This record gives sequence, structure tokens and C-alpha cells, in this order.
Amino acid sequence: MAGLRARATQRIQSVVFHRLDIIQRMFKTTLGVELPAGVGELLKAVARRHDIVHRNCVAKDGTAFQVTRKEVSDLLDLTERFITELSGRVDGVIRKSDPVKAPKPPEAL
Repeated sequence: MAGLRARATQRIQSVVFHRLDIIQRMFKTTLGVELPAGVGELLKAVARRHDIVHRNCVAKDGTAFQVTRKEVSDLLDLTERFITELSGRVDGVIRKSDPVKAPKPPEAL
């Protein structure tokens, strides 16, 4: 058990949280929580972000694009709804679970 907290912290800090495919499995296996609707749209936005940052607003096929205020606003709305829903699901799991209790030591003979 020595060093478990440090190893867990290091592992979590190494996760790329915009990799929703990894995050989706992590939430399901550790908390039993499904990610809310909107994952597909968020994955598309992450790919578009990649093209904006690393390709200067040019898609893989060479097509240049511009980002509109409406696209940014719609993505912000989707992100807020997604986070609010996910937060509620996680809070529900935490409220339902009992704190881990250490076993009582055996009575002295």
C-alpha cells in the first residue's frame, strides 16, 4: 500500500482528458458512470481543435475552414450541459457509496 496514492496521482495526471474514448472507459470501470449524450459531438470538436492548433485551420484533406462565433457558442453550450450532467452522475455515485471502513482489529486473547 506504500506509495499507492503517489502512483495513482501520477497515473491520473498522465491521462489526456480530451481523449474521451479513454475517459469514457475510466469513468465506467471506476465509478460505473456512463458519459452523457454529446460525446460524439465533443470528439468531433476535439478533432477540429487539432486542425485549428496544428494545421492552422486546414482539415486533413487540405480544405481550409473558419470557426464561427455560433460554432464556439454551440460548443460552449454542449460542454456546459455535458459537464453538468456528468457532475450530477458522479455526485450520485458518491452519495450512494458508503465510506470505506477499516476492519476492526481482532480482540486480544
